[in-house]
Amino acid sequence: MADDRKDQLLKRIEEARKISLAQLSAEFEVSELTVRRDLKPMEESQLVKIGKGEVIYLPNDPLNGTLELDPGAGAVAEMAASLVSEKDRIIWIGGGDISLGIARRLENVTLVTNSLRTATAALKRKGLKVFLVGEEVDPESHCLYGKSLEMVREFTFNKAFVEADGYFNKRFLATGMAAETASLLSGNVLEKFIVIHGKNFGNVQTARLTGLREFKAVCTDTLKRSVLREVESIPLKVVYQSVEAEEHDEKIIPLRAKNN
Repeated sequence: MADDRKDQLLKRIEEARKISLAQLSAEFEVSELTVRRDLKPMEESQLVKIGKGEVIYLPNDPLNGTLELDPGAGAVAEMAASLVSEKDRIIWIGGGDISLGIARRLENVTLVTNSLRTATAALKRKGLKVFLVGEEVDPESHCLYGKSLEMVREFTFNKAFVEADGYFNKRFLATGMAAETASLLSGNVLEKFIVIHGKNFGNVQTARLTGLREFKAVCTDTLKRSVLREVESIPLKVVYQSVEAEEHDEKIIPLRAKNN
């Protein structure tokens, strides 16, 4: 019931673009406190902005950091962000939806990225210092590449989150440029993590992430038990959300081949 109300709230705000909390309270027959509580996760995801007595809809613009994430990407981002402690000072995050979600959840760290939309989202967070590296923009991923990307070697990172968008036969996969970028993060990272959406297990991409033994763990949202065992044999620890994934393959998104 509450989830249905939240969906309707967002739809109503999108239609109005700007609307008072009092009006939403009257239309949905709940208190303004309940409206604010329902809107809080939307504000954290930068879908809306709550002001004094009103709420404003934020357009779903990837380059403005307001891309709406699906629940799986959001869950992985939440897990990854929870791994960042107060002692961590410098973090690497690349491009991709999960990376964007991580940036939305960080505070009071230095963030280094080659992603325009990750950097834009990070600049809206409290106490984040952002370094953007690279020179040539890829129009599809909105990530920067080029020789100046090698500047990442000059940093010492407490943590780095590398997003994979494919996995097949013990190989975590990404586009060629993303995999090349990830290879620069070798020897200057204290803890490296792979983040991957569960639906991408079984997908095929053009390049593989190298140096898997340098990674501390894989963060994902859904995983078949057979794949869990395969990944752990690399060996890589797997951090995942669904407890049922370990016991019931039929309840987990099945592996599927995808040619790109």
